[in-house]
Amino acid sequence: MGEGSINVIAPLLDIDESSGASEVLLQQEPVPWGVLARLAAWEAGNLWRISWASILTTLFSFTLSLVTQMFVGHLGELELAGASITNIGIQGLAYGVMVCNATVFDSFLHPLQSFAWIC
Repeated sequence: MGEGSINVIAPLLDIDESSGASEVLLQQEPVPWGVLARLAAWEAGNLWRISWASILTTLFSFTLSLVTQMFVGHLGELELAGASITNIGIQGLAYGVMVCNATVFDSFLHPLQSFAWIC
C-alpha cells in the first residue's frame, strides 16, 4: 500500500440519505400510490442487495439434495430412504450450528442481552 492510503469499508446500504427522504415522503397524508410504488421498489432493491447470497445458497443446497436423491433413487427404495434421512439430518445439523453461531456472535455484539446459554 502506498503512503496516505486509507482502507475504508463501505456500508452495504446508504441509509442516511435514502431513508430520510423516504420518511419525508411517507409523512404526506394520504400517501400517493406512485410514491408507495417507488418506495416499494427501493425497498425491494435494498432487500435484494442484502439477501442475494442467502437466496442463492438455499437454492444451491436444495438443488444438491435433489440431485443426490435422484441418483440414489436408482439404487433402490431402502437406499433412497437412508439417503433422504441422512440428508435431512445433515441439513438440520448445519442449520442448528448456523443458528447457534449467530446467537453466540450476537451475544458478543450485545453483551447485556447474552443468550449464549441456548447453544
